[in-house]
Amino acid sequence: MIFPSASLRNWWPQRRKNSSNSFGRCPLLPYWLLWDSAKRLRTMLNQIFKLAVVSGIAVFLRPRWKRLSACALAILVAAYGHSEYLDFVAALPPGTEESASAGDYILLAFALKNIVIGIAIIAAILPEMRRYWRKDRLGSADESAQTRAAGMALPRIGESEPSTETLQGDGFDFLRDGRKLSSRADRLIRDKPPA
Repeated sequence: MIFPSASLRNWWPQRRKNSSNSFGRCPLLPYWLLWDSAKRLRTMLNQIFKLAVVSGIAVFLRPRWKRLSACALAILVAAYGHSEYLDFVAALPPGTEESASAGDYILLAFALKNIVIGIAIIAAILPEMRRYWRKDRLGSADESAQTRAAGMALPRIGESEPSTETLQGDGFDFLRDGRKLSSRADRLIRDKPPA
């Protein structure tokens, strides 16, 4: 067979003389195909991992974005104001009374910046913590009232499954609130008229 060019004639990779490659000129499994497939698989898994991380972050941030953006804005304003004050103090001519009095307030400026940042972080975290505290208190009060009414003992700590109330907002509500499977016996019991 006559090839139009030398590059097409030598398209198959040649085996080196002192190589540990046992494939050689194996027509069924060329090594460059394995290498290319491994690179594509790694790229695909990287993309899936990135998608999972981004979607997890989006599910976490979706109900909290307003609080967290207000917190970030407060931190940026505090940091910007503090840096402007430090630039103002550095720009004052040394040895003047104004620079001496402004230098006395540098410690106060650091403390004020850190207090504003702390208040912003607490204000962003506190509503989330209060929501879980309220669910725990309401859940334990409801459970204890139901068990007293039914005459049952309370389950020991660690033996009970987590209630569905504490799991609300985790992104799986559409499955939790969906239709439930029932067997033929369940349907017969449900549809049986009371005797």
